[in-house]
This record gives sequence, C-alpha cells and structure tokens, in this order.
Amino acid sequence: MKKFYILIVLALILGLVLLTGCLLSNIGQVPT
Repeated sequence: MKKFYILIVLALILGLVLLTGCLLSNIGQVPT
C-alpha cells in the first residue's frame, strides 16, 4: 500500500509543478 500512496503523492507533485509552470508562462506572456 505504501507504493500506492507514493504514486499518488508523486502524481500530485507533478500536477502542481505543471500547473505552476502553466501559470508562470501565462503571466509571462501577458504584456505589462
């Protein structure tokens, strides 16, 4: 079961990283 929890945690971290990267790229594309 521990491996299952580890996979979930890794998936959440990966999702957060991708979401943060998308937000940063969107903010960077907006002209200020």
